[in-house]
Amino acid sequence: MITHNCRVCGAVFESTRRDAMYCTPRCRKKAWAGAALIEPLPTLPGPVEREVRSILTSLHLDGADDVARAALRVAGAIDDPHTPASALAGLTKVLPETLAYLRETHGEEDL
Repeated sequence: MITHNCRVCGAVFESTRRDAMYCTPRCRKKAWAGAALIEPLPTLPGPVEREVRSILTSLHLDGADDVARAALRVAGAIDDPHTPASALAGLTKVLPETLAYLRETHGEEDL
């Protein structure tokens, strides 16, 4: 079960679906009728993503570099509790390789 917050009333509810937005059919109907929706809270970066962001900052990379964006996406997937365990092995292998490539191409070997 996955825990969600209802987009209409804000109530906490559990669902088997990742994309569930409403706690009851009543809230779903209210949303369909035009009720004001509560915006979901932004998620904070996890520990792996925070570490990758600090490394990218020390390399003076911003969001314009495609490889840096890919490293952030991989870090986010590692931190995501919904990432399947079968995918974590590959992700944890590719992230250090990606960061090593960024260090080589941007001149800081000692990080």
